[in-house]
Amino acid sequence: MELQRQGANVAVILFNDGARILFSYDVPVAAYFPAAGGFVKTDKYWSRTTTKHINAFVGVAPCVVVPQADIERIARGEGK
Repeated sequence: MELQRQGANVAVILFNDGARILFSYDVPVAAYFPAAGGFVKTDKYWSRTTTKHINAFVGVAPCVVVPQADIERIARGEGK
């Protein structure tokens, strides 16, 4: 596991299996799971800046919108 700061208010945790979790302002808001087939992002609107962070992370890839609680559960390590 490795933390990569990508700016003052955005970071990504990289896992050995290729999974990644995006944090904006220290809040997990999106993730990528290669084994499960792709990206997920929160259904909660946080701010314009956080939306930009999510869009930069996901790009044009297909993305499943999930409840914020699911993203937080994933970030706590309770399932990917």
